[in-house]
Amino acid sequence: AKARGVQFGRPRKERPENFDELKSLWVSGRLSARVAATQMGVSHQTFLSWVREILDKNDKNRVLSKKAEVFRHVILDFF
Repeated sequence: AKARGVQFGRPRKERPENFDELKSLWVSGRLSARVAATQMGVSHQTFLSWVREILDKNDKNRVLSKKAEVFRHVILDFF
């Protein structure tokens, strides 16, 4: 079947138009992944999967370090 071009599995869900805007808000720390995903009608795992798909390794490291920096400031401001 695969040799004939039969597609297996569930079809991929298309990214909504507001994905880029919500991704930017998430990267800046103004929105959680769960809230962004809820606004798009998908799970937070799907949202994070989409983010991982579009970032190359260098950008991913930069985003993760930026998220850690934002988190550190939130924790320090709390105490």
